[in-house]
Amino acid sequence: MDFFKSNCAKIAFTRLFSVMITAASTLVYFPQFAKILNTRSAQGISLLSVFLGLLGSAGTAAYGFHRGTTFSKYGDSVFLFIQQMLLFTLILHYSTHSPFAFAFIAACWATMFAVIGSYIPAVVLKGIFKYSIHIVILAKLIQGRLNFRNKSTGQLSLTSMFLVIFADMARCVTKRNESLEMISLRGISIAMSLIILWQFRIYRQKPVPELKASDEAPKKPERRRKSE
Repeated sequence: MDFFKSNCAKIAFTRLFSVMITAASTLVYFPQFAKILNTRSAQGISLLSVFLGLLGSAGTAAYGFHRGTTFSKYGDSVFLFIQQMLLFTLILHYSTHSPFAFAFIAACWATMFAVIGSYIPAVVLKGIFKYSIHIVILAKLIQGRLNFRNKSTGQLSLTSMFLVIFADMARCVTKRNESLEMISLRGISIAMSLIILWQFRIYRQKPVPELKASDEAPKKPERRRKSE
């Protein structure tokens, strides 16, 4: 608590900022959930992109837990993983693949308990963590490409995209002591998010077209009402 000597103020600021990021990360995808539930459609959201984002968050969270580091350093990834798991499930639910939604949740929970029980080799967790930022960049690239092909952002939430960009920028501040390569990769990740944000502007008046990407989950057909 000696803020006027050594690096106490710097450490306290970094720790406080990390806690704030962890708390804010619990709300990142809630606007996206609300939009999907209101429209009862996940059209225009890349299933593969969400899965890769989930994999990147899971790798960071699992490796942080395995090493026993402070929760504030990887807690945001835990909350992002849970939200991305729910988002993936919603996309499956509002598609023709809805029977797989429960199986996917079960697989995620099984993987979580495998990490907690140390059943997954450390080398695997380290490998996923090492390339987690690359996976996230690829996920954003896939979503941006899908938006470009469809000339629409579909059911993507603008508010959630703003929150994602804010979280990425805040993470750069708290992890500014990383290598130049990692800082550059985080910059690329933010740039990809900004491109998707720009797509919201240029495609905002465009209707949602039929899906063109093979990785996209088709929209769940509506049930016809029975004639009285």
